[in-house]
Amino acid sequence: MNQTYVKTSAIKSTAQARNIRALEIFTRNGFSVRLLGTENSPMFILDGKYLLSCFVNGNNLYFRPSPDSGEISRTINLSENAYITKSEIVDLIDRSEHLEVFRVFHAGSRLFLVGFNRFHLEEDEIDGRFPVFATHNPVIYVNKNKAENIVQELNVQGYNVNVI
Repeated sequence: MNQTYVKTSAIKSTAQARNIRALEIFTRNGFSVRLLGTENSPMFILDGKYLLSCFVNGNNLYFRPSPDSGEISRTINLSENAYITKSEIVDLIDRSEHLEVFRVFHAGSRLFLVGFNRFHLEEDEIDGRFPVFATHNPVIYVNKNKAENIVQELNVQGYNVNVI
């Protein structure tokens, strides 16, 4: 049982290290990229607006021509000395299709929806989920309809929000 824990822990550390190196490929070249999703299959979000057509597997970062393509445009080995220039990244991004992502924006405060708090209080008090807004790390929606449904729900509750 203890051996299984050690193996899982080592795999998690390897995935974390790989993801940090993949993220550094972008950030050291001046790109604003955020990783979302699971540790083993993170999504690369550029400028909070686009889901990049790339993914990590093993110790490699793969770029694809489109999100649903099985074709690989470029592979970067994420060894400790991995290197790619800014112009090469720009070229890869320009030659690929990327999915637009959506965020919920609170117009009155200029904040983004970052999640929900859920409360289950005593019988005579309010139960439910309550939105949390902040300036950083907004919830990202790949499906615009999902974002619009959240906006509609929050507008009914009196929040001045919209999809951007």
